[in-house]
Amino acid sequence: MIRDAEPEGPLPPSHLQLEQLAHERAPILQQLSEGVIIAGTDGRLVFVNEAAEALHGVKKLDVAPDAYADSYSLFTMDGEPYPSEALPLARAVVAAETVVDARWRIRRPDGSEVVAIGSARPLMADGRQIGSILTVRDDSERFEAERLLRASEERYQLALNAASAIGGSALAVKTVESYLGTQVNHLVEVSFENFPDLIDALGGVDYTGGCVVSKINGGFKNGGFTLRLKRGTSRLNGKQALALARTRTNLCNKREDDRTRARRQQKLFAAMKGRLVSPGAFIRAPLISWNAPKALRSDMSGPTLLGLFGALATSGSPAPRILKPSSDVTLPDGGRGLVVSEGEKRREVRRFLRG
Repeated sequence: MIRDAEPEGPLPPSHLQLEQLAHERAPILQQLSEGVIIAGTDGRLVFVNEAAEALHGVKKLDVAPDAYADSYSLFTMDGEPYPSEALPLARAVVAAETVVDARWRIRRPDGSEVVAIGSARPLMADGRQIGSILTVRDDSERFEAERLLRASEERYQLALNAASAIGGSALAVKTVESYLGTQVNHLVEVSFENFPDLIDALGGVDYTGGCVVSKINGGFKNGGFTLRLKRGTSRLNGKQALALARTRTNLCNKREDDRTRARRQQKLFAAMKGRLVSPGAFIRAPLISWNAPKALRSDMSGPTLLGLFGALATSGSPAPRILKPSSDVTLPDGGRGLVVSEGEKRREVRRFLRG
C-alpha cells in the first residue's frame, strides 16, 4: 500500500501543482507492482504508473470522473458498464470516501479481459483534500480459483443432499467415500437446529478466550443474534455456543480469519467433552440423553454410540490440527474466508485414519 508522502513546504492546491508532485514521486511509484492512479481535486487524472497502464492496456491522463469508465473500459462484475460515479476513485474524489478491495472488470484494447481489485482513498493534508489515489492489481487468477472452488463445493453439496434424500445415510456414506477416497465405518449427523438444546442440557459450557463481538445474520436489530464475550472465561448457553462456532467476523479483532474460527470450535468441542465427564453431567444424565438424539443422528446402535462418547470423554485429547489454506476468498457478506484445497482435505483425512 502507498502511504501519504507530504512534500516539504506548503502543499500545492492546484491541479498543475499536484501533477508536478506526482511527477517528482514517479521514480518510486513506477517501481510498484500494483497499479497506481492519482486524481487531482477536480477528479482529473494526473498520474498513471506503468503497472496500471499494463493492467488496462491504455494510459489516458486529464480524464474527468464522469469519463473514467468509458476511457478505461471498466465494467461491473456482471459485465454491465460501470457507472462512473460509483467507481472507487470517483467516490474518493467526490465524497472523500475510502473504498477497500472493490472488484470490477477491465476490457483491454486487444480484446482481453481481466478482473481487477482495488482500493481508493482521498489524499489529505492539513485537514483538506489535495487529491485522490487508487491502487489496483490483477485479481483474475484468484477470482477464477474462487469460482471453480464454489462450483466444486456446490456440486458436492448437491450430490450429498441428493444422496441423503434418495438413499438416506447409506447413500450419503457412499458419496462421502467416493469424494474422500476412503472408507467410512459409521455416520454421525449433527443437527444445528437442536445443537443448542444439547449444550443447555449439559448445563452450558465454559469457554476461555479473547474478546468476541459478532453479529450472526445481521444481529439482534435485523432479526439475528448478537454475541458479546469479554476476555477470559465465560459460561455459554446453547445459543451463545452456536453463535461462537459460526462467528467469522469478530468486531473485537477484524484481523482474525477462518483459522481463528476453527480454533474456537476446537475449544468448544473440548469444553463439551469436559462437561460430559463432570459431576454435573451425571445429575443431568436424563436431560442429556433426551436431547442428544435430537441433536445427533447415527447409523450406530445405542450401546455403540454410548461407547463412542464414553471413549471420547475419557481419552486424552490430541493437539488439534488446522488445515493449511491455499488461498483466501471474498464472502457474500464482504468478509474474508480461507480456502482449503481438496487435496489438502483428503491428505488430512488419510493422516487422521493412520493415527
